[in-house]
Amino acid sequence: MPISHKQMQELAEREHRNLLEAWAPHILPAHHPDHLRVFVVAKRLVMANQSKEMENLSWQVNVVDTEEMNAFVLPNGQIFMFTGMLKVLHNADSLAVVLGHEMSHVVLQHAAEKVSLHGFINMFLVISCALVWAVLPSDLLAIGAQWLQNMILAILLHLPYSRKLEEEADEVGMNMAAKACFDVRESPKLWRQLALSKNNDDEAELPAWLSSHPTHSDRAYKLEGFLPKALKIRENCKCPPLSQDE
Repeated sequence: MPISHKQMQELAEREHRNLLEAWAPHILPAHHPDHLRVFVVAKRLVMANQSKEMENLSWQVNVVDTEEMNAFVLPNGQIFMFTGMLKVLHNADSLAVVLGHEMSHVVLQHAAEKVSLHGFINMFLVISCALVWAVLPSDLLAIGAQWLQNMILAILLHLPYSRKLEEEADEVGMNMAAKACFDVRESPKLWRQLALSKNNDDEAELPAWLSSHPTHSDRAYKLEGFLPKALKIRENCKCPPLSQDE
């Protein structure tokens, strides 16, 4: 990756400052029950997954009081969880698999991969558009060619690559939750519930090939496949046995 760790951290710090400024009125104090709920689970995940990648980050929790169904972690370890998302995470186990997924994006340096890929593609687009304009010097034609290239690259490269990173983070995040002795069976269960909720709301999901994320149903199916390995990891970590009521 051409972008260095230092450059990525500088970008993350800048984004962190911008987000804190934008959401300042909505960020819950550290003593709020929702903040404490996220903090306890995040701390357990960090403590159970000690590594060079984890230790070099300043993990901090920020809970944003909005109805947005979202959660993410910046490359510098700043965790952002929205109360809209917390409402569908009914226990610590479902919260752990979501946080594990988002934290694994950071550990796997997915943001740096994406930035690097976009840099290469942008360079290719500039060169190709310049060649088109040199052969047929028309601004309208150059704009049309660039639009077509962007669409083709999005469908054939950007979106599939993004879905691949999401699947990788799903698997690694589940394993992180397993090492922290959470009930990782909640992971596919959560995505099945979200798929059912979306169907009941008559809100159609985008086709997988047009989305940057796998569909909820596809995620649940893939996570079911990852489950035996995660349960074995949990067992090897001498975690308390799980109930058999699943």
